[in-house]
Amino acid sequence: MALNDSLVVPVEVAAFAVNPQVRDTDDTYVMHRWTAEFLTFGSRNTPPEPPPFSGLEEWRDRPERLGAYVMWQLPSGLARGRETDDGIGDFPLVPNRWLVTRSWDGGVRSWLVESDHIGESGSVSSLDPHAAGATPTRLGRRHELTASSPWREPDDRREPFLTALGPGLLTFSVYQPYNRDVFSLHDTLEDVTADARVGYRVIGWYAQEDSDILAGDGEFGDIMDDLEWILPPGYGAPGRSLYAGSALGVDWKPGADAPIPESDNPDPVEVVVGIGNSTAEASAAVEEEYGGTGSLEPARHGCSRRSRWAAWRTWTAPTETCSPNVPHTARASAPPPAASPGGWSTGATPTPCPPSPPPRRPASAPPKPASSPPSTPSSGNWTPRKEG
Repeated sequence: MALNDSLVVPVEVAAFAVNPQVRDTDDTYVMHRWTAEFLTFGSRNTPPEPPPFSGLEEWRDRPERLGAYVMWQLPSGLARGRETDDGIGDFPLVPNRWLVTRSWDGGVRSWLVESDHIGESGSVSSLDPHAAGATPTRLGRRHELTASSPWREPDDRREPFLTALGPGLLTFSVYQPYNRDVFSLHDTLEDVTADARVGYRVIGWYAQEDSDILAGDGEFGDIMDDLEWILPPGYGAPGRSLYAGSALGVDWKPGADAPIPESDNPDPVEVVVGIGNSTAEASAAVEEEYGGTGSLEPARHGCSRRSRWAAWRTWTAPTETCSPNVPHTARASAPPPAASPGGWSTGATPTPCPPSPPPRRPASAPPKPASSPPSTPSSGNWTPRKEG
């Protein structure tokens, strides 16, 4: 197949660098990670996912936890099921081969991730998709590529089966501990012993071309419409898809005294949660926690407080917010919630503070009653951002 017969689809790649300080934490946060286990799912009907806050991985002082956790996000078109007579199902097959390359000043290192490997040598707990019953097995593995150890497709590979759900978990493709060596890779970085800046490049494809999403039944245009993908005019109708993304400029500081990397997440002591029967009630509760009526008004803080407001009622639209460093001609644009490696997020786009008019009150105007109801803020300083 000619090279121009392939459609290159961008994928988001994230890299989480864990040095000793990040691993052991400084008590301002904790590492809550767990894995799914299907070993007794069929025999005892045991849920594969542990109860909340139980079955957590041990991290403190564990050298095997160090390194970079690299995960790639499947395009949303490949992570959607279609409604059938039996409910939600018919998830499309996803790419089952991924080339991961790490580059840094010391050279290049590469791995081939065989996402649909089934067997006891697999990396994560799963169910055998070809067994008659719920048979536990293991899924996914990786192969390091070297001059003496190139990749060769296995002779006994099975019929394609891998979807975004993996063994049947809705969060399988977006939660890294579930999909290790399937849609993610843990690079221990043991060969990078000094401070360095590393980058990762990820390229994926279907090992069996007839299972490619573009090789399905139907017209090319209909397939693209169903996937919600757009190809500029004049590019023809590619019959094969490739998937590519990168995470560049990842700082690696392996020293025991290296600081924790800066984070955009707010300090836990600065987070206040208000609960109410309405947005107004919840906002008033947050305002009371900060110091009472008007404590969060932009004018009181000169628009410098970086408050983040969010109202959740089946993703209720956020209130508009302002920033003093943006010209008044600019406008906020809050994108809809989107999947991210840590959960769901909405963008944080600053909006200008409107000019403050001078106070205008007639001399005869009565003073504001002390018993007036508390004001509910209609603006903070940033559009909401929720990160898992």
